[in-house]
Amino acid sequence: MRHLASAISVSLLLCICAVSAQADMLLYADFETDTGGFISADPTGELSVTHDPHLVFEGEGSLEFRYTQMPFQSDVPEWGLPGVLIIPVAGGAPDLSTISFALRSRLSTPVVITLGLGDEGPRYNRFIWSTAESWSQFELSLDEFIFDRDGPGDPEAPLEPGQITSIAVIDAHGFVRMIAEEEPLVHVDPPVQQTLWLDSFALSTRASAPVPELQQAHLLADYASPMRGFLPVGGTDLHIESERRPDGEYGLRVDYTTPARTLFGVLHHVPHGALADATSLRFNARTNRPLTLVVFLEEKRGPGELDKSRYESVVRLEPGEDLREITLPLALFELGEDQTDPDGALNLRLVEMLSIVDVTAAFEDTEVINTLHLSPPEVIR
Repeated sequence: MRHLASAISVSLLLCICAVSAQADMLLYADFETDTGGFISADPTGELSVTHDPHLVFEGEGSLEFRYTQMPFQSDVPEWGLPGVLIIPVAGGAPDLSTISFALRSRLSTPVVITLGLGDEGPRYNRFIWSTAESWSQFELSLDEFIFDRDGPGDPEAPLEPGQITSIAVIDAHGFVRMIAEEEPLVHVDPPVQQTLWLDSFALSTRASAPVPELQQAHLLADYASPMRGFLPVGGTDLHIESERRPDGEYGLRVDYTTPARTLFGVLHHVPHGALADATSLRFNARTNRPLTLVVFLEEKRGPGELDKSRYESVVRLEPGEDLREITLPLALFELGEDQTDPDGALNLRLVEMLSIVDVTAAFEDTEVINTLHLSPPEVIR
């Protein structure tokens, strides 16, 4: 992301070359004969069109992107942006309402779709999850995208689709690896070769289905397939799947191993101001072994790593047959021991991240092999 603006400025020299004739379609790339205007911001990445029928979602071709999962590093410019695809949006898209596409990956990985508003403008992100060797079909409303506080711009300002100049498809494992280089408590496996396939990429004026009120309460984290709105951090042997509960709601089943002296967590971006009038958070959880969970709320006052503070609440979770409902009053969250906050109080309006973290392996200095079941965090007002 730190080099995203410069990569976008190069990509803007290209033109969009695959447009649908449908009235509500601003752009449609089917990748039958070419890369549809996408370029790689990864100088070592290999971008091509494949006609292997097993790797095509529909039609006869899909976009194939091969690269090595590496951390983003500002001090190694020759690495560029590992695992990043960019498509320019010439002239903006003032009527854009929905972004849809099919995505597949060789290895399961988090992906972030980023909307860029000019070379030095604000960015908006949406995390999604790609399951290994399986096509997932996404339809993302612009309402789902969350302002990136690490970039420029005003978080109070609405997203202006007419100012969108680029859309990036980013293997978010690069972010996780960057975090791991700075935080020894976060384990990552050695760099590996990864492949993404993209098909049926469309920008449309057609509005997607409205976001249900319940989903809004869940901070826009959607655990139904195709899964979106979360980022797993740490652990190894990770397997994530959506599961439908008896009450009809969808949750996550997460199988993972956490090496000793490390942690595993599930991070959720929170829309700016979403917790402003909240009183509590609630989610359901079930574990196969005793766990110590810490729920973190990250208050972010401005861009950069220094202008933020983490508040926390600790939960002890015992194994059981049923999901346990966990309700956490926001007034009881405490500033972390290694944290500082100029006013010494949690400002709920500025909370930008909610994380549910298993700290057992770090606290007990032991390897943890576990299956954790989670429902989306719900805001209580």
